[in-house]
Amino acid sequence: PRMRELAGELFQNSSASFAMKVSDGIAGEPSQIFLLDSLPQSEKEARAIAVESFAKRVEADPKNVNSTMLKVLAAEPTGKYIPLIRKFAGRSELSGVVVSAILKKPLEQDRPFFLGCLQSPDLTTVKKGAIGLRRLFDKARESELMEAFLASNKLAWDQPSVSVRDQLMLLIEKHTGEPATLFGYQQKKNGQQQKSLKSLASWIEAKYPKTFAELSKNDSQVELAERLGKINWDSGDIERGKSIYKKLQCAQCHDGGARLGPKLEGISKRFSREDLFKSIVNPNQQVPERYRALLIETADGRLFRGSMVYESVDGITLQEVNGGTVRINKDDIESRTRSAKSLMPESLLGQSSNQDWADLFRYLKSL
Repeated sequence: PRMRELAGELFQNSSASFAMKVSDGIAGEPSQIFLLDSLPQSEKEARAIAVESFAKRVEADPKNVNSTMLKVLAAEPTGKYIPLIRKFAGRSELSGVVVSAILKKPLEQDRPFFLGCLQSPDLTTVKKGAIGLRRLFDKARESELMEAFLASNKLAWDQPSVSVRDQLMLLIEKHTGEPATLFGYQQKKNGQQQKSLKSLASWIEAKYPKTFAELSKNDSQVELAERLGKINWDSGDIERGKSIYKKLQCAQCHDGGARLGPKLEGISKRFSREDLFKSIVNPNQQVPERYRALLIETADGRLFRGSMVYESVDGITLQEVNGGTVRINKDDIESRTRSAKSLMPESLLGQSSNQDWADLFRYLKSL
């Protein structure tokens, strides 16, 4: 944040030719993004040249692309780089940025990606996946109805989660052909919503009995101790576990530079296998103060959830659960509260198999 402020002051007191010279020197390195952020909005030609440098870097080195680089391309007002961003839809750790970008111009080919977003541990990604499916809606699809229903049941009951559930219920309305109020659903009313999900479950069970029975079986909560005892831990594979780790977007909170969760190096030596999975399955059971979510609501109704990186006299820089950072002006803050819940999402392993658990643990042991 301070580097951006310094660069902003420098550009403010310099000529347009200086801005152009700086843009010509940007090679698309992630560390140069603060320079792009600092370029005056009036210098459109210089900004376009800088953004093009990031686009070339993304195309040339796709393996090392991160979410911040894609956000640079997504911010281009004409949507010029959306086809390029769409190529990263298969990278779960980038899904939050990808879904935000392609939501502007969704195509039928995006349907499986939007459906996959409903299983994301990131609330914003789930919400935008539901919006995307609604925009592509052409007919009732059983698979989409079921995924939306399961996603609705997994969400917590805090205010940000309720907002996401509202979008899922709008999607469910389209697929059932019935208004959500038929099931007793009312926006922003937690107690009523919990009752309505039971009513919706009965409707789906009557309409699709076989599919509902299978999903209920797969999604049922098994006693943790009993399940851990049934797993063949020796069958765990590091590479498969690493893939699951990436799919669950664990690195966004637990890599060395993140502030959202503790480092995982040597985690299997500090905790027993049982305690480790208890923390993953029930992240809200014991939450240290530093890992509780900070909830900020702005005067215009926006909600932010994450960990505070920096606070100055005029604003707060918040690192969000999706890995990005956002700066919120103090004058815009309506309320700020410290949640009793963990920053770690609930039901992270909700639909994973016993083999997935063995693979994930094998990978965590290698850290």
